[in-house]
Amino acid sequence: MALHHVTYAARNLFNLQQAYGAVKAVFGQAEAPFYPRSMMPPVRSPLLLWAAVIDCGIALLLWFGLFLTIGATLFQMWQTPLGQGAMGNAFRNGMFAGLVMLILLFLPTV
Repeated sequence: MALHHVTYAARNLFNLQQAYGAVKAVFGQAEAPFYPRSMMPPVRSPLLLWAAVIDCGIALLLWFGLFLTIGATLFQMWQTPLGQGAMGNAFRNGMFAGLVMLILLFLPTV
């Protein structure tokens, strides 16, 4: 599963302009015909838009690629209660990052 998520992160790096465009559309609220007013103002700063795409990719790489793959396998964290708790939290954080990334990348096309 970690390789699966790292592969998605790498794929997004190969399609960085398209990922940026999707994040820009969502954050800028470009397609909000039913709710034209929002409590969140549109985000149009290129710096913040790039940070949102890149941050999710780094989180996936960190939690799934490094922590669960290397920590869980190389150091066999699953053998101790402390390690099992840390692995569970890493999985939760990685899933949240992946969910946020999927929402940011695919919401404009749904």
